Order: sequence, then structure tokens, then C-alpha cells
Amino acid sequence: ALTLLPDGLWQVEVGRDVYQSKTVILANGLVWRKLGVPGEEKLVGKGVSYCATCDGAFYRDKLVGVVGGSDAACESALYLADLAEQVYIIYRKAVLRAEPIVVRAVLKNPKIQVVYDTIISKINGSDQLESVALEKIDGSTKDLGLDGLFIEIGAQPGIDFAQDLEIETDEQGYIAVDSQQRASLPGLYAAGDLTTNSGKFQQVVTAASEGAVAMMTLYRDLMTKA
Repeated sequence: ALTLLPDGLWQVEVGRDVYQSKTVILANGLVWRKLGVPGEEKLVGKGVSYCATCDGAFYRDKLVGVVGGSDAACESALYLADLAEQVYIIYRKAVLRAEPIVVRAVLKNPKIQVVYDTIISKINGSDQLESVALEKIDGSTKDLGLDGLFIEIGAQPGIDFAQDLEIETDEQGYIAVDSQQRASLPGLYAAGDLTTNSGKFQQVVTAASEGAVAMMTLYRDLMTKA
């Protein structure tokens, strides 16, 4: 838990350990939304991924699936189409909800096939992803063989531990920071995927950059107040 004490110090509780400090940098990243189906947890990193730009290169000339119908899902499918042999977009509704220009690009790409009105009910494989069980809204089922599955149904900043604090966020829950990574409360900074900075381009290089800026800002702020 994270608490702002009456004397202005921050208190961080981690298990049985309690720390107090004048400043805190939040760098907890995002929590990816999961399908919650059998086999998902077991096969994370063994064919199941939540980041196409991170893991797509492992699936060159292979069969991959993307779950979701948003901009993130469609853009991931387009990215993977440059690498994989075939890309399946598996979406639970009848129409993709990405921006029209993105949808047009998806539908024109010969390496992308959209499977509408379908959910994944199970992910199959012992030590590696082998297939997914598909279930259509009419109740029909079938297995689809895949080498990789990218789950793109959204993510949220991992700040549940600080939900009692009135930290300013945007409408999606990302922590609002200024150009120097300061958050809205005194002594609080944030860096990485959970912030509104870097155009929400969620990559290691941008997270590391924000972390460096946050650390330098924190240092300068402390020196100014010394």
C-alpha cells in the first residue's frame, strides 16, 4: 500500500516491510487484461503473449492469432502480418471496432483472416501452445492450430495499491505527469507504461527514458528544498 502521511512523508508497505520517504517514483507498468480461460496462465511465454512488438519476431513464418477487435489488436495483426505466415484475428463481435483506416488495412491484407463472432474457450498445449478451442455465438466449436497467440484486449495501469490516493489520471487511468515526470501529489513521480507521457508508446526504451528523467527531477527537487 502507498500512503501520504500527515507530515508529508510517503509510506510504502510491502508485505511486512514498511518504508518511509520524502519521495516515491511509481513504475509499476501495466496489468494486461486476460481471457481467463484454461491453459492461458500455463502457456504465457510458451506461445501466449500480450505484446506483439515484444515477441512477434519469434513467430516469423508461423501461424499466429490475435484476440481482440480494437486499434491495438488490428495494429498488432498488421505488424505480425509482416512476419508470420498467416494471422488470424479472433473477435467476439461481428464488426471490428478499430479506426476505419486501420480496419481497411486489415481487410485488404491477404495474410490476415478475421474470425468474427467467436471466443476462445480454451488454450491447448502441454509445454508449448498447440491450438485454441474456438466457440462461435451459434454454439459451434472447432480447434485452430496456432504457434503463437497474442491477447490484445486492453491493459490498465497497475496502481490498485494506491487507489485511495487522489492521484490525477486520464480517463483510462494512466497517471498524469508533467514533462519532468512529476505526478499531481507532492513528492510523487511516475515513469514508464503507466504514465501519460511518451505518447503511451509502451516500450522498454521509453520507460527507461522516463525513469531517468524522473530520477533526475527528483534529485533536483530534493536539492532545491535542502
